[in-house]
Amino acid sequence: MRLLLQVKSWYIAGGIVLGVILLSVLIGGINKYNEQQASYIIDKGEVSETIGVAGFVEAKNTARLGFPATGIVREVYVDEGQMVAAGEVLATMASGRLVAQRNSALATLRSAELELVQATRNAEDTEQAVYGVQVQNAGATVEQTIREYDEKLANAKLTLLSSNLEARSLNSNEVAAPPTITGAYTCDSEGVYYIDVYQSSAPSGFSYRVSGLENDTGTGFTNQPGYLGDCGLSIQFSDSSQYNGSRWEVSIPNKNSSTYTTNQNAYDLLVQQKTNAVESAENSFSLTTTEATATERTKAAAVAKARAELAAIDAELADRSVVAPFAGIVTDVDIVIGETATTEPIITVLAEDAFELKARIPEIDITKLTIGQKAKAVFDAKSKETLEGVVTYVSPLAELIDGVAYFQATITLAESPDWLRSGLNADVDITISAEKDVTRVPARYIYTKDGGSFVDIEENGKTKSVSVDINFEGNDGYVAVLNLEPGAKIVAPE
Repeated sequence: MRLLLQVKSWYIAGGIVLGVILLSVLIGGINKYNEQQASYIIDKGEVSETIGVAGFVEAKNTARLGFPATGIVREVYVDEGQMVAAGEVLATMASGRLVAQRNSALATLRSAELELVQATRNAEDTEQAVYGVQVQNAGATVEQTIREYDEKLANAKLTLLSSNLEARSLNSNEVAAPPTITGAYTCDSEGVYYIDVYQSSAPSGFSYRVSGLENDTGTGFTNQPGYLGDCGLSIQFSDSSQYNGSRWEVSIPNKNSSTYTTNQNAYDLLVQQKTNAVESAENSFSLTTTEATATERTKAAAVAKARAELAAIDAELADRSVVAPFAGIVTDVDIVIGETATTEPIITVLAEDAFELKARIPEIDITKLTIGQKAKAVFDAKSKETLEGVVTYVSPLAELIDGVAYFQATITLAESPDWLRSGLNADVDITISAEKDVTRVPARYIYTKDGGSFVDIEENGKTKSVSVDINFEGNDGYVAVLNLEPGAKIVAPE
């Protein structure tokens, strides 16, 4: 029993000694920490002012695509998540036969181009190879000439048919204000819309029937435009007039317009210019091909023919198809076969590896922001990585969020890692101003006295108060000073 008590006493004594040792170490560590916090060795470094804002990733190129006209969807060729190439047909209102013809024409073109390249490589000398390139360029010139003038003619036709459209009363005694006609007429047929207004239970008290170029009915709107057929036009009635029983006509084009003659002459001139330009390009192509070898001439002609056939099919598909404007990934498909499509977006394509960071800057900080300022971003999805970037754009327009005005800034990232995605959130620090390699002290060591700024410097175990000339105050916890030397020891004010 006595031996057991002695053992227990030894354990108790050992525990007390160990506790004293641990307590001494802890107190020493606390004193050392307090000593470190109570003093600072003046050094050189960066002092900066930053603003912290929330940011989000947005794709540079996001195309929300729709059909150029209304119609029934015949084919949808893509699904969400599918990769597409520039120029690829995504959906069409045209027949499957026409799309199949395009695919066949494209394959023919690729084959013809390959054969032409092989013929050029097999040329007996460099001169023949040069001729092959010249043939290709001449053929491309013909294609480009046709394409450019077709686009110009389409725009001129749109202007001719859509300019200064107006509704004219069919009743010579009509007192109601003519409805306003707006929009761009996208169909090809010329003629007249007839509009018969009748009383209805619509909020405006009337509706209308459309005949002539199209047959349709619609509700009379006085506070916003309503559809006038399916060719891109809208009609809006005045809220200060009575329209029940009135009849109107809208001529396409408006030959009574002051601009009609000018627009018609411009269109006719383009038609003649296209004829002349295409003839000149084809003549140049013919002259070029005569300089090439027989084999190359044959192959080049096959390429030109294949391109022309593809261009003809593309022209027919253009008004009835949705085509990818660039290579990317399909992120949304909001249409199915058999649906009636309008001109609203139905397919969204997102370009790959083309992201930028957007940040909302509150109005209190907007005057501090300029193009070229550096920024650092930490993303919620990758919190251990920091991406650097530069402010490349600041919007002049504000958007209100919960009653506060914010201005959107664009930050171009120095790199786009593989994990970056549109929609990711980030904490963004934008450096407003910075002083590098300056003498600095932590702001907490500076105190004010008698209207001035001071620090306490320790020398030979004694402290003395020294006036400080402040050069720049950052919001990173440091202050740049002019009259202090690096290496001096300062202590925290009591």
